[in-house]
Amino acid sequence: METLKSVMDALREVLTRRRGVVWLAVKQRAKFEGWLKLELAHALKEAGLTDIRLECQYVGKKKADLAFRFEDGCCFIELSMCNTNWRVEGVESATRPITKNVEHVLKDIKKLKMVKEPNLGIALTLFFPVPIDWSAQDLLDKVSRIKGGKELLKEPHNILDTVEVSDGVGVAAFLFGPYRSGRALFELLGLGACLHPKPQD
Repeated sequence: METLKSVMDALREVLTRRRGVVWLAVKQRAKFEGWLKLELAHALKEAGLTDIRLECQYVGKKKADLAFRFEDGCCFIELSMCNTNWRVEGVESATRPITKNVEHVLKDIKKLKMVKEPNLGIALTLFFPVPIDWSAQDLLDKVSRIKGGKELLKEPHNILDTVEVSDGVGVAAFLFGPYRSGRALFELLGLGACLHPKPQD
């Protein structure tokens, strides 16, 4: 779907253009969600998306990080950071609450599934630091070993190629969804990247 591809392309553009800033956070394994929210909102506007909102109410009193006009409704985006404990050369060693990070993403997805027609919900999740020589399968294997990781990967997802922010170090992004009325909309998943649909039971 062209709209969702535009979201992934905008994220890639921000991470690439502002890699020096991103690296300041990544090398310390520090989250940068607030900053990225503003940068991504601007990139989405530049990409031609309209009616872009920050902290937009969508289910009850819940607020999405970002929203924009989508067909006859809105697309709500929950943005999250999974700063990991993975050993990566050139990055400070530090303990990070990776399990809690994954739990947070799963809670976001649960909220997004409550979005009703004609609206749409997606979750954008960044994992970092990641060695750029990891394949998509390497990354999936690592995520699956996190508590809650296998449950997370059962959700339909698309992986953005890892964006290098310093020598050999990158940020990997997942798009989970899209969701509406308690289910994933598989017919909207034509993003043309590395797609891993939810397996059938």
